[in-house]
Amino acid sequence: GGAIDNGMAGGIFSVTTSTFSGNTTPNGNGGAIDNADGSNGIVSATGSTFVANIAGGNGGAIDNADNGGTGIATVAADIFVASTCDQGSAGWVDDGYNVAEKPSCFSVPPATADNDSAGANLATELGPLSDNSGPTLTIALLSGNPAIGVIPLNTSVSVNGSPVTLCPTTDQRGI
Repeated sequence: GGAIDNGMAGGIFSVTTSTFSGNTTPNGNGGAIDNADGSNGIVSATGSTFVANIAGGNGGAIDNADNGGTGIATVAADIFVASTCDQGSAGWVDDGYNVAEKPSCFSVPPATADNDSAGANLATELGPLSDNSGPTLTIALLSGNPAIGVIPLNTSVSVNGSPVTLCPTTDQRGI
């Protein structure tokens, strides 16, 4: 994994409202997150943004369950720009509200409110990774981005048996 490798047998990893930008693994899988490569890890990504993550192997954004792995990967309310997913041969759970240029991160058929923005250039509808007045660097959604308004306030889904609010009433700045 270019940023995170959840390759331990039985490893459980959850990431929420995070930004993965420009991560690479030239000879491996999972430019941003590699889950369960030959093992049985569990990973979830909710409300996160994946931009320009590249893998020399499979899954620029998320790679799940390669090399005989039996991992489970759950995605919900994520944005995938210039980053693909490899769902692997095991469990891929799409809890909906994802926006992507390519549908490799969606279940078949796509889940609730998944937005396949094929043909669109989502990269032009995002700001750069920068200080947007919060405690961490973020990528702002620019006017016209198809992710704006997709999730009603306080929408929750069950991720690995626990409720996760996809669109909280405040952001990381408390606004």
